[in-house]
Amino acid sequence: ARTLRFLQVSAGACQNVGYSMEELRERTPLDLKPLFTPESFEQMLAPLRRRERPLLLFETLHRRKDGSDYPVEIRLQLMGGDPPAFMAIVQDITERKRALDELAHANDLLRHTSAIARTGGWELEIPSMRLTWSEETYLLHDVPPGTTVTLEECSHFYDAESRRLATDALRRAIHHGEEWDLELSATTAANRSLWLRSLGRPILHDGTVVKLSGVFQDVTEQHEAREELARAAAAMERLRNAAETANQAKSEFLANMSHEIRTPLTACLLYTSDAADEE
Repeated sequence: ARTLRFLQVSAGACQNVGYSMEELRERTPLDLKPLFTPESFEQMLAPLRRRERPLLLFETLHRRKDGSDYPVEIRLQLMGGDPPAFMAIVQDITERKRALDELAHANDLLRHTSAIARTGGWELEIPSMRLTWSEETYLLHDVPPGTTVTLEECSHFYDAESRRLATDALRRAIHHGEEWDLELSATTAANRSLWLRSLGRPILHDGTVVKLSGVFQDVTEQHEAREELARAAAAMERLRNAAETANQAKSEFLANMSHEIRTPLTACLLYTSDAADEE
């Protein structure tokens, strides 16, 4: 423990760092740890030396003989004996780090995609009714990310009819295992009006609903476009009806005019015919 020189190293560890046992006996952990200085390493060891802590668990880099680095997780203890010695269990966490990096990248991509699509996720635990929102769901409702939001507080974002629809959908999902797809009228914490598409589904365990999971999507533009289209269609229908009414009136007018014109002519013809008969 005083010199920090290696006393014994497993064959697997020797293979991983690329040194033989004989080579390692001439070295200390500092020769393998590029992120530490002698001072910072001794500072980390101090609680173990003073018996203030039984174990240290930390992550760092190990440098191989060929100069390449790889991430490791180390469990370090100070063992009794004469003299005392440090025992370290070192785990190569390259694959774990790669998986975490890929997960972080996937999460970043998901957040970016969700932001573009204006879509956020949520979960509701049953029976605790604990509500969890994704970051984008917070942003959709103009609520600071990380804020605790209860189910009751969430319901206040929606108007009475939307609240009724959502409450009924939750009830049917919990008691009957039904999914839902609704459009809800909402007013955010910043008093911004929008329409949200709400999709939800129950998650069951042994036949019992233990969680509800779903998404919110901002469909304000689509909703307004449909309303504008409906208004345009209604306006076209009114114009068509007006045109038909005008055509009907025109037809009736022409029919009346034709009748009025033919009636005097008939009288004149009859008169002429009568006069001819008298002669």
